[in-house]
Amino acid sequence: MQKNRLYKILNVVMPALVVLVVFFISKSVLAQSPDLGLNKLQEGGLNLAGGDIRVIIGRIVQVFLSIVGVVFLVLIIYSGWLWMSSAGDPNKINSAKKNLTNAVIGLVIILSSFGITQFIITSLQRATTGNFGETSTGSISPGLVGSLGAGIVGNHVPGRGQLVPRNTKIAVIFKEAMDEKIIINDSNNDGIFGNLNDQVNKASIKLVKTNTLIENNNNINNVLDVDLVTMFGSFTTDRKSFVFRPEELLGNANETVSYTAFLTGNLKKVDGTNAFAGSFSSGYVWEFKVEPNVDNTPPTITSVIPAQGINPRNTVVQINFSEPLDPTSASGDYLAGGGFQNITIKQGAVTLTGSYKINSSFKTIEFVTDSLCGVNSCGGDVYCLPGGAVGVNALDILVKTATVGSLPPASAGFPYDGVVDLAGNSLDGNSDSVAEGPASQSGKSPYRWVGGDKATEGDDVSWSFETSNDIDLVPPKVEVITPGINGSNIALDQPVELRFSKLMSAYTLNNQNLTITHNVTDPNYAFWWYIDTDVLDANNNVVTSGATPTKTKAIIKHAEFYPSPDPPAGQSMFYPGADSKIQDLRQNCFVPSAGPSCNPTTAQPYCCNGSLSSTKCTYLP
Repeated sequence: MQKNRLYKILNVVMPALVVLVVFFISKSVLAQSPDLGLNKLQEGGLNLAGGDIRVIIGRIVQVFLSIVGVVFLVLIIYSGWLWMSSAGDPNKINSAKKNLTNAVIGLVIILSSFGITQFIITSLQRATTGNFGETSTGSISPGLVGSLGAGIVGNHVPGRGQLVPRNTKIAVIFKEAMDEKIIINDSNNDGIFGNLNDQVNKASIKLVKTNTLIENNNNINNVLDVDLVTMFGSFTTDRKSFVFRPEELLGNANETVSYTAFLTGNLKKVDGTNAFAGSFSSGYVWEFKVEPNVDNTPPTITSVIPAQGINPRNTVVQINFSEPLDPTSASGDYLAGGGFQNITIKQGAVTLTGSYKINSSFKTIEFVTDSLCGVNSCGGDVYCLPGGAVGVNALDILVKTATVGSLPPASAGFPYDGVVDLAGNSLDGNSDSVAEGPASQSGKSPYRWVGGDKATEGDDVSWSFETSNDIDLVPPKVEVITPGINGSNIALDQPVELRFSKLMSAYTLNNQNLTITHNVTDPNYAFWWYIDTDVLDANNNVVTSGATPTKTKAIIKHAEFYPSPDPPAGQSMFYPGADSKIQDLRQNCFVPSAGPSCNPTTAQPYCCNGSLSSTKCTYLP
């Protein structure tokens, strides 16, 4: 009798526990779905007035699951009571068993419905954001995404969906010079924008926790200023690269936290015109995630070009780093008498004048002199280093590391007297994993890039090369394109890669000169792209420290391609293009445009989808 009673109790309690566990797992799964805002549904009731279809559907689904869960729980308890009070009556026992069976069947149906609902919500997320495969922020229109590539935005770090450390800064590179007075406030009232503790204008640049944005119905205009991250702003002399430094560490030490960044439609170029125009007039939005840790790894140099030997006068000096740099520490102009001096190139005691430019991935610095010496095949200006007799005309390069603070590798702070990364860590010039600061701080001489000694030399880096009176006029060619011409069945997230025959200027490999257009007509499809580069050795492997660079690979990273219909009533076609403004490290432009299946001539200098043409390819902007 005692065992039968226990058996009956277990038959009631166990199904009830199963329902409760499944019910709460369902709520947990809903809460963890990426950026749908479902974890906020308990706060403030049903609230269907939010406006975001995904959030509305999520609220309805969760309320429905809650009601059905309660119904199943009551039904199971009721069936158990019938069974326990049956007193051995076969009819009552059968009725109780039937009710329990029906409850289990209903539970299976609800679980299946939950899976189908999740699939529908994911599909709605794709349809409403055009953000195929990427975490999204609310209902983002294509116009708030497309400026990366097709609009004013060249690139930014952190990237879309990137996981970054808590001490990261935000860097944005624009395609044109911007009005810094719109972006940064003169907080210290000294008449200079972007120095010391000048804060970012929250009406123009907004950074907010994504959960806070969701709580405000994904409407940035509903977010109070106090909930926006306070940041300090700085910019490079060309007014194209801006850096935003959060006042406090982002996130927390316990969990990953998502942030959403907005470049608002208020931004203007230096000429006073709107930075965001046409279909992109509302601005630009992206999301990234902050891990619980801080970055204590200093940046290093991965390659320098040229590292030694005799080189033509029209050589561009290129320095590649292991991670993105703070552009205000590594780029600028040096004019007669002063200017940027964190990197210097000297002929004897004379410092060469010119510009140190940073590429759109913030990992490459290139120096071009201001000494005009000719034009290339596109009619563009070519600038030359000093030439002269071999063995006499040596040029000496010095890359300075920044003074470290009390907690190395962190630097002593802005403004920087040497190169730092976007976490503010000083350059580890000798790659010994320790940042010791410049020679004035470490007492060590600069590390010699060729033949240096890590044990005795410091974190400033030096090397020398020679120039002749020769000028290299050989244009670059594209050796390999991936995906190939008219390729099919391409993975939606596959990067587009172009391997060049020569070392290329990473500064000219940007999303103005490397483009992707498409024939997709879906108004909800949001497409973006940016450019990264790799320096390769003779075996086409990515160069590591000590290897000899011989050529460059450009990588177009992008939003997921739009899938073609099945069966393909109309193919989704994408058209990558390499513009003639792309240059090699001798400043030769990409004309004639030689590539796979194309050997251009003077009469037909363009290569359009594998065929020669006398006119510019029509699918290029």
